[in-house]
Amino acid sequence: MLVDPASAITDLLLGLVALGLWWSLGRTWTTGAWRATFAWIAASALLGAVYHGWIGSELSWSAAAWAPIGATLVLGLGCLLAASAEDTGVGRWCWALPAGGLVAYAALVIAGVSGPAALGLAAGATMAAVVVVWVRAARARHPLAPTALAAIVASALAGAVVPAVAASAPAVDAGAAYHVAQIPGLALLYLVAARRPLAVRRPRLAKGHLRSGRRRAGNGRPPGGVAAGASDPPR
Repeated sequence: MLVDPASAITDLLLGLVALGLWWSLGRTWTTGAWRATFAWIAASALLGAVYHGWIGSELSWSAAAWAPIGATLVLGLGCLLAASAEDTGVGRWCWALPAGGLVAYAALVIAGVSGPAALGLAAGATMAAVVVVWVRAARARHPLAPTALAAIVASALAGAVVPAVAASAPAVDAGAAYHVAQIPGLALLYLVAARRPLAVRRPRLAKGHLRSGRRRAGNGRPPGGVAAGASDPPR
């Protein structure tokens, strides 16, 4: 018997979707940071499925069991920031934030602080930095920015599902609804990673098109050496 069947099954669904998108990115011109983003999101969701299926929140060691889920999510957000910075030309300075977030998360877990508070403190600055990167990119008319911002908005709306469901339909598992609601935002994020922005009516953008938002001079091929080829907050 599963401890929390609805949350376990929907977390498994989310993890499999993220895993499928990660596999699909292996055939595109995307960067390693984008592939790592989806890999860590998939790992977080799949670990969440195990947690909800066989551990739950009632055991004395539940907080410790949830720690790896939070850690993989912090890593996924860190890779998302790095990938966003690479595609917008911001630079590699951004690794300092996720690295600090991971250290902060580990310190909080060791100190006995877990759940939404620990995750918010550890990853809040990283997620805010992702938003800032894409807002700046939108102001510079970067072709991927509208799709990236749509993904961020979709993710934020998914977060609003939990209190909305809890208030309007107490019998429904809000956590399970949240898992399903994350999928549209994840799909939009995949379009960013795969260079298929909604605002650009071209099948694919080469890496050289992305930093300036303009077509490269020459034959328009991707640069030589560009080869084809982290879930939910605690409740």
